[in-house]
Amino acid sequence: QEIKRNPYWQYFLGYTTFSPEHTFDSSTLVSFRKRFPPEFLEEINLANLSEVIEKWDNSKDDESNNNDDQNHSGTTSTDSNSDTSQAAVDSNSSVLNKGTVIIDATCCPADIKYPTDLDLLNSSRLWTEQIIDSLFEEYGPLSSQSRKPRTYRRKARRQYHQFVKHPRVRKTKKMRKIIGEQLSYVKRNLGYIDQYIFEHPDCLDSLRSVERKRLDTIRVLYAQQREMYEKKSHNVPDRIISLSQPHVRPIVRGKQKSKVEFGAKMSMSVINGFCFIDELSFDSYNEGAHDHFVQVIEKYRERFGLYPERVMADKIYGNRQNRKWCKEHGIYLSAEPLGRKPKDQRKLLKQMCEDMGVRNEVECKFGNMKRRDGLNLIMSKLAESAKTEIHLSVICRNLVNLVRFSQA
Repeated sequence: QEIKRNPYWQYFLGYTTFSPEHTFDSSTLVSFRKRFPPEFLEEINLANLSEVIEKWDNSKDDESNNNDDQNHSGTTSTDSNSDTSQAAVDSNSSVLNKGTVIIDATCCPADIKYPTDLDLLNSSRLWTEQIIDSLFEEYGPLSSQSRKPRTYRRKARRQYHQFVKHPRVRKTKKMRKIIGEQLSYVKRNLGYIDQYIFEHPDCLDSLRSVERKRLDTIRVLYAQQREMYEKKSHNVPDRIISLSQPHVRPIVRGKQKSKVEFGAKMSMSVINGFCFIDELSFDSYNEGAHDHFVQVIEKYRERFGLYPERVMADKIYGNRQNRKWCKEHGIYLSAEPLGRKPKDQRKLLKQMCEDMGVRNEVECKFGNMKRRDGLNLIMSKLAESAKTEIHLSVICRNLVNLVRFSQA
């Protein structure tokens, strides 16, 4: 709107003449965003840090050359001395590992309403009623009826509001009763829509694109809610918690603020103050699993050519498989030793406190990006747009650190 009425902005954008028409709409911005997929943004992040990474590589080469000179200077012509030097080289195999990586995972909350089964079913009922109205306006009544399909919308609305406006009466039996009623309304509406599709196979083309998407989501949501209602459970695979963002899943975090968060889960590694996204998914996963842990370390090797010397991680990463893998590759993993604790724990506690202080850097990065870079609430609605927004937050944080690094 501002560009439409401001000639100075149009001149700045390269317009040759003043135009009072709309230059673009929201869909144009989405099309522009699609030019930058997450993979391309990851390449941009690495390109921005190319000079810094090159300096790290040069420092690693210098240190490895110094270690090689020290090893070669101690060799002699005798077999015993050669065996001793070879043992020294083998013992110093950790020289091939360089750097410290700090890894952790967090959730990037999406901009959705706190989901409840009743609210989701009520929203589904409203959308199906709107779709029935559109189909009736376009094609008239069904062949088996002489008037508009009866949806009981007033009765359903009254029952819903009577329940939500009286929180004191929200007991399990009444909650189950109202959910069953809303399920029956949604089932009836979906039946009417299926009859329209049977009589008019091309009727869905007359609907708006958002209505078609909502209809597909509502069908899956109804099947999930019906399954949980019949089994008297609250868990179902790939549970939908938002009609507008069906890709969002609940992420169990166990934090003091909220035990469950809703958004994308991101695994990130911090290396010398710079952030790199290792995995970004809307599905919940165990970041401490062995396969995921190895994948993160292998990505470090792809970026810098070497395994890290130290891995600073949370307790969830300290399982036996990860410990064994790190030991085989000469990597130090900041985890409390297994087995019986020593009598004198002062040295162990000191080491754990030092490791915790180093690991806190990744928590600082999460806090900075959530408070300053928009990672605390992802406003994008599409899955790819949300991932792009998260990658841009990481790029912005790295650019801030890059400016400080260049000024130092």
